[in-house]
Amino acid sequence: MLSDIKAFERVESILNEDGTIATFEKENGKILGRMMIDLCDIPDNLTVSIEPTESTYAFQGTFDFYDAALGIVIDVKSLEAKSGIWVTPQFGRCDEIAQEWIEYFIETLMKGVGEGFGVPMYAFVNDSSSFEVYPSMRA
Repeated sequence: MLSDIKAFERVESILNEDGTIATFEKENGKILGRMMIDLCDIPDNLTVSIEPTESTYAFQGTFDFYDAALGIVIDVKSLEAKSGIWVTPQFGRCDEIAQEWIEYFIETLMKGVGEGFGVPMYAFVNDSSSFEVYPSMRA
């Protein structure tokens, strides 16, 4: 489940109004899934010791087709991962997340981070294509 459905719906509404979604679907087919990347807290049970810095952030990716959140800690200046990926079930337990979605989460996140990155990041996907919406500044 997406971490903030209302925020996602607002962005999706704007993209519907300006024709972005219609254009994408005309060229690539119907949108079948959505992903949202936002900041999160580092889980207490994470076994890696992470030294906090002003450029180290924990991110989570949530999907409208999985009941789990993926998480990772990234140094946004060096683009170095400071942790491995963790999975947090949203409703007690969840299905295993396919490797292709873990890779898509990481690729989308890495395209969106850097000095002045913004969150949340939004992604719309189908079986053959995707598009992402990246805010330009951290909120």
